[in-house]
Amino acid sequence: PAHRGPAQIFPAVRNAIFASMLTAKPTLLEPLQKLDIRVPQEYVSAIIAVVTKKRGRIIDMREQGMIMRIIAEVPVAESFDLAAELRSATSGRAFWGVEFSRWAPVPDNMLVDLIKKIRERKGLPPEIPKPEDFVPPY
Repeated sequence: PAHRGPAQIFPAVRNAIFASMLTAKPTLLEPLQKLDIRVPQEYVSAIIAVVTKKRGRIIDMREQGMIMRIIAEVPVAESFDLAAELRSATSGRAFWGVEFSRWAPVPDNMLVDLIKKIRERKGLPPEIPKPEDFVPPY
């Protein structure tokens, strides 16, 4: 017992650890960006359309004189062409800033496809393993 370390213990408990992790119903988290958008009032509906199209949500809207200030959250994965879409939807009249907001679970309807893509990218079989795959039959 004096010379037992991770190299001796891990192979003995590896499959049990993997099975228990899968039994715990793991999920993936995605980063969300907070958008602070200032736009003339006539373009508010265009901004809302762009944000919702990007799986985002409006958190707050405030009127500041002739300008509306819109606070929204958008997943980083959906924000790669966001600047072009905001400019296009508002004819270049919107000003915005972006900062990290929080981590949020990936929606269930997207989770399986995302996991399969990640597994393929890593050279693993695309099917998601089940806890039974790591428990030997008796």
